[in-house]
Order: sequence, then C-alpha cells, then structure tokens
Amino acid sequence: MAGRHQRRAALPSAEFARPRSLDATGLIVTVYGESGGVEGACDFTALPGSLELRQAFAAALDRKAGPGGTWRSIETCRAGRRAVEIFLRWLNEQERLSTAMRIPR
Repeated sequence: MAGRHQRRAALPSAEFARPRSLDATGLIVTVYGESGGVEGACDFTALPGSLELRQAFAAALDRKAGPGGTWRSIETCRAGRRAVEIFLRWLNEQERLSTAMRIPR
C-alpha cells in the first residue's frame, strides 16, 4: 500500500531497450546505474593476454553488471576488473618466466 508522498515508479515505454553495455570490440563494458544513467566503464583493452581471453573476461563482467546481474555499482565492477587485471598480469609473468627458463637444445 502506498503511503503519503509515495507513488508508483513510472515504467519505460514498450519500445524501450536497454543500451548495449559491451562495445563492438568486446573489451569495454559500460556500467549503467539503477536510474539508467552511465556510472562508468571498465576497459580490458590494455590488459595482457590474448584477445579472446580478455573478451571472455569482459563478457563475464558484462553478465554480472547487466540487467540480470547482481553487481549494481561501478565500484564493484572496477574491483572485479582489477582482480582480472592482477590475474592476467600473473599469468603473463608465469609465461615470461617459463620462456626464460627454457634450455636451448
């Protein structure tokens, strides 16, 4: 029951479609707030790793921050992106060390 000074929220029109949050490259996720405004973006472009791996992580973040996802703030999304960055840098270092330790035949 609506109380004093309360009314129901206005619903978007039937033609409304939420803007795409994953860009055409598959590397930049735009995070939309609860009000529909842009909160910020998480960019996977400059991270180490293959294009496919970075796109997969960006798509995973997009699913978490999208309409059905549970991540609602840009801070949460940036923390997730930062965790991915740390992991990809670690992987890159492991590969570099492995290559450096190979003994030529």
